[in-house]
Amino acid sequence: MGLQIEDGTGSGKTAKVSLNHQVAVRSESVDSSAIVAGRDERYFVWQSDYAASANDIVLYIQNTDPNRLLKIRKIYLYNSGATTWEMQRVDSGTPAGTEIDALNLTFGSGINANATAYGDAAVTGTSGTTAFSYVKDAGDDHYLDANGAVIIKPFSAIQVKVTGAGTIKVYIAAYFADAGI
Repeated sequence: MGLQIEDGTGSGKTAKVSLNHQVAVRSESVDSSAIVAGRDERYFVWQSDYAASANDIVLYIQNTDPNRLLKIRKIYLYNSGATTWEMQRVDSGTPAGTEIDALNLTFGSGINANATAYGDAAVTGTSGTTAFSYVKDAGDDHYLDANGAVIIKPFSAIQVKVTGAGTIKVYIAAYFADAGI
């Protein structure tokens, strides 16, 4: 009798082999939001909305969770004037301004984000290095699906800078995750 491969579940069934002598396999792609929901984790949204001056830091977020990453899923940017938006890694300084709370998108859970955030007015006291930027015409909005690609490590921070004056709106949706996600 030839080699037999069991299915690994203890059912005693053997694996199926194709005519080309390949083991038949099946896999499913799972969205990271399903993993987050399955681990009872939460999505949070930070928003900043005010009449900004040119070169304002309009939003600052620091991950204060000592063990988990803060992964940004979505970024929405709007300015009534022409502008360049800059996403910056915060290099130094202590933020000052209006502290803002994150909205927990799992309503009624009572869990707060392990983060410090400033917005709704100019954030001062920090300096940063631009990681990426977007140039937008007056009145244009921009929606970026970061899909967890922008990651804030424990005790690190990001900030959003706008180069043009006008009414701004910035929304960032993110979730906390173990390093393995």
